[in-house]
Amino acid sequence: MNNENVKSEYGYFDLQKHGTYVITHPEELNYPWEYIYQNRDVLLRVDQFGLVNCQARPPHDIVLFRRELSDRYSKWNMLFKCTEFNGGIPFSNFHNPLNAYFSVTPEARIEFSPEKAVYRYDFGTHEVETTVLLPFHGTAVVMRTKITNKTEKKVRVEGYPALYPYVNKAYLTPWDKYEWYLESMASKDGNKAVFFTKLFSSKADPTERRAVAFTADLLPETQCEISLENYVGNGDFVLPESVKRGKLAIDIENVCTEPGVFDRENTVFGFPPVYACRYQFDLLPNESRIFTQTLIMFDGETYDSAANRRLYAYDREETVLEEEKKWERFYDDLFSKRTVLTGEPMFDYYVNTFLPLQMYWTACLDRGWPTGMHGTRDASNDFMGIIPLYPEWSRQTLLSLISCQRRKDGWYPRQVSTVSPKGPHDMRNFCDGGVFVLEFLYEYVTQTCDYTVFEEKLPWLDDEFRSPLEEHILSTFFYYLAPENIGEHGLVKIYGGDWLDSVNRAGLKGRGESVMATEQLIMSLKLIPLLLKKAKETVVISCDTEELTVRYNAIAEEFKNQLNRFAFNEHGFMNSVFNDEGNWLFSDCDPDGKERVYGPSNYYAIISGTVNKQREDSIWKNIEKLKYEFGYKLFSEGLGETPISSHGRMASGDIPIGLWANGNMYNHGSHGFLGRALTVSGKAEEAYDVLEYLFPYDQTRHPVRITKSAPYAIVNCYQGVPYFYHRAAMPFLTGTVAMSERLVYNWIVGIGYSTEGLLLSPCISKRFKHIEVDFSYDGKKIRLEIENSEENREKADSGKIVSVLLDGKETGTPVTDPVTGRKKTLIYREELQAQNLIKIIC
Repeated sequence: MNNENVKSEYGYFDLQKHGTYVITHPEELNYPWEYIYQNRDVLLRVDQFGLVNCQARPPHDIVLFRRELSDRYSKWNMLFKCTEFNGGIPFSNFHNPLNAYFSVTPEARIEFSPEKAVYRYDFGTHEVETTVLLPFHGTAVVMRTKITNKTEKKVRVEGYPALYPYVNKAYLTPWDKYEWYLESMASKDGNKAVFFTKLFSSKADPTERRAVAFTADLLPETQCEISLENYVGNGDFVLPESVKRGKLAIDIENVCTEPGVFDRENTVFGFPPVYACRYQFDLLPNESRIFTQTLIMFDGETYDSAANRRLYAYDREETVLEEEKKWERFYDDLFSKRTVLTGEPMFDYYVNTFLPLQMYWTACLDRGWPTGMHGTRDASNDFMGIIPLYPEWSRQTLLSLISCQRRKDGWYPRQVSTVSPKGPHDMRNFCDGGVFVLEFLYEYVTQTCDYTVFEEKLPWLDDEFRSPLEEHILSTFFYYLAPENIGEHGLVKIYGGDWLDSVNRAGLKGRGESVMATEQLIMSLKLIPLLLKKAKETVVISCDTEELTVRYNAIAEEFKNQLNRFAFNEHGFMNSVFNDEGNWLFSDCDPDGKERVYGPSNYYAIISGTVNKQREDSIWKNIEKLKYEFGYKLFSEGLGETPISSHGRMASGDIPIGLWANGNMYNHGSHGFLGRALTVSGKAEEAYDVLEYLFPYDQTRHPVRITKSAPYAIVNCYQGVPYFYHRAAMPFLTGTVAMSERLVYNWIVGIGYSTEGLLLSPCISKRFKHIEVDFSYDGKKIRLEIENSEENREKADSGKIVSVLLDGKETGTPVTDPVTGRKKTLIYREELQAQNLIKIIC
């Protein structure tokens, strides 16, 4: 890729700083470019307009503040007013619609880096710079705003720091209002104005109660306001009436109560609160003044003076710099866990910084954000990308998912609670949770060599009795192999759905079948017995692993036979779903008479080794029908023009064609699954081409003037609907992030894992002559160097290994992949030392 292709008219990647993007023209962006800050205790989303929302202990605890869906501007800001600046028109520390009334458009520079967000606006006569950061630990947010007088005379300035708090659960019942459960007060503590809010429980549950404090500077004659109604008056939060009239209701100097003590003069209960102050101060020529505000949620429901006062340290620049250094060390460590060098600066920069950064965000967002639930399938998919970065976090997630398995039949819920194993859970009868968990288990154990996980005894969804992990595994297979869960074609029954959520009515009557879930099951039938066999060397495994291997291999082959016999159609590709009415969907002839090639069931036919070479070639020929100007669609013809019963919300006409997955590019399935399948087939050039569509930064692939999305943000999809054609949707909340990590390292670079050691199978585009990768395996450091020889780059099946050297000595055992049947090279775990250099010539 030409690195010029990554520049946009709105900003640029700062390649000198890790994970950093600079926005230079926010006034031209009418679509949010979000960036995330989180420390596992609190998650903050920001964009070019300021702070978006903030949740404590994501993804399930309360939201501290938020914009409503129709809002654009920050609910935490600092307004200023000065007759010498902008003709007396108030201005904000963030982008504000009032800027349109200024005679000069301020020069903007917004820098998002992993450590902090910095917003700088230069108005000519004055400059405002705001830094937003999280403390390294704790449920707190810090905002520091500096205003500078750039004129040659002394000026009088009014300042209005304000926060519109929410302090409640993300979703309330329709008849509830958040303010009904809040009691808020204003007070002072030394040289600080302190606002305090208590959250009560709508269920009379003491565990739901919370307490929050907001702290601002206290200047002489500071005024404050606690009532949102009084603060905005006939204006709004962007330009409150209080700011226009230059007065707030409460003189803070006359407030005698301490923080956390409520009285009638300084308390709001049952009505929307605000935390607002008014200052007056002078600025000499070229003088600056910094204002600091902090927000914190306490562990209990009472005011914690010690915890809040610790935040006063952020008045000092040295405290801020110390915290930034902690974050720099944290992210240096994260970005060094795996690195790749290809000679293409933008590719290397993005993969080495923005990819693990988004993987970290995705893990904390957990795709159920902010509901307190995560999908069994979604979490499994996402944490397969997290394993090399945070193995312990991955282990915890794996075990928590398995603990929500139903004992009576081995089934997994669609989504499980992140708050409690007892729920509430999403009990929609999807069929694919178990196969995703099994793949997650295999990836976790083979990548970490952590066979102690088999010593765990875990509870069940419907029984608190703790059973060995082995029993949970076998129970998962019991579910899929139970006669009542196998359909008339010998395939896994779909019931309420598989990976494609919108096919939600194909099997409700118990007849429908899923091709993709069956293909995923084939993979686990091949791999999990090998895992149990290896585990038996060090832990107690009660089953006969030799017999299990033979039996499960036979069952896998029978599933393959059934798929090839019934699902592979006359047009040369796999149908996807058989429905309750006895019709094949996404087939050579759907009930509406149209042919629909559906990518994922065909990609998994290759990934699972289900089809032979002739049928594989036929599938690739049909996949060409999915290609369009922005990549690959999920399936070839949109649904809904002629309604199809026993299908789902797309085919009923309830999702327009081009929206989300409906005949559109849906990143996870369109490019993630596709890229994986292409590497299995050895199609190196096509795999890299797909990766370029999957990544967001190439302006020739996804120009931001059309997508309207941040060029660093991997998105769920690009909409194909009129008026918003190729508009990006749902950044970060997508399984595509994890698939990107795996596509680069596991399938293109070809670092695979087995129960015996490293499985190497590069699938390298001819654009790369040399690749270096640093990673860890089994506690050992590994440098992998791949020499993509000129001869190899001319071949159609580039990636074939010619030789492998380990620390200068020839090594590598040719083996057959147990799933795909492809040839790979094994380096046994026992061959590796503390430091290793592996050289591959292709």
